[in-house]
Amino acid sequence: MFFMAKERIAYDIIFKDPNNLRFFKETIHKNVVVKIMEEYTLNNYLTINKETGKNIDERFVKCYAALENGGAVNIIKKFFANEIQIDYENLADILIGCTPRLFSVEGNIIEDYILKSKELQKKVDYSKVKLLI
Repeated sequence: MFFMAKERIAYDIIFKDPNNLRFFKETIHKNVVVKIMEEYTLNNYLTINKETGKNIDERFVKCYAALENGGAVNIIKKFFANEIQIDYENLADILIGCTPRLFSVEGNIIEDYILKSKELQKKVDYSKVKLLI
């Protein structure tokens, strides 16, 4: 659930600040941004694999990270192009719910974690975290 809350906060920092959102929209099509997102996703997945004791072969973890990152980038691009009609809160729920699904967490547990991640997010003051300098 910690990882889901962390992701939710990251998306809030991007989507709820007009400057960050404009920058993200302009750069989501750049390979360097996708590469940074891939590295971030892979590092999260390796940590999750280790901390949960899943012991999934690292080659598969890399595949899962690439799969989710590519899917997330595609969903975000479609959201920005208005090809997907969904509000931001549901978009965030979808994006943060992918990781546990790939790690075989049951759907009802994921839904519970999504709700708890929202509660945890409300308790964290991330107002001073900046994407752009």
